[in-house]
Amino acid sequence: MPEPKSSSSAMKGFAVIIGWMCLESMRSRLSPDDGNAIFNTFDWLKKIAGLAAAVAIWNQSSRLLIVYFTWFVLMLIRAGWHDAQLETEAWKVVARVAVLAIFWGAVGVLIHRDQREQTRPQL
Repeated sequence: MPEPKSSSSAMKGFAVIIGWMCLESMRSRLSPDDGNAIFNTFDWLKKIAGLAAAVAIWNQSSRLLIVYFTWFVLMLIRAGWHDAQLETEAWKVVARVAVLAIFWGAVGVLIHRDQREQTRPQL
């Protein structure tokens, strides 16, 4: 079985973006003012999963897709929950979550393709 190669530049770029987003949200919300413990738990799980996904993408880990999918789901739940607390119109919440799902879902497909290319045996 061939050894996986290192991630492509585009994948490393996605890893940096995801890692930066998580670190920035950690920096800006070290002491969350929201008193909802479940929301705060989802928020921190999303941040930790995002950092793990960024590292997995960068290192082309074999568990990359599992970690990315976990972050993806937690990110969508957290975004929908947060928007539902602020918005009075449900379609705005659904629209934002749909845009996030389409964009980050497409990134997930690109990551999957890159991983498959990296582990494909060379003839």
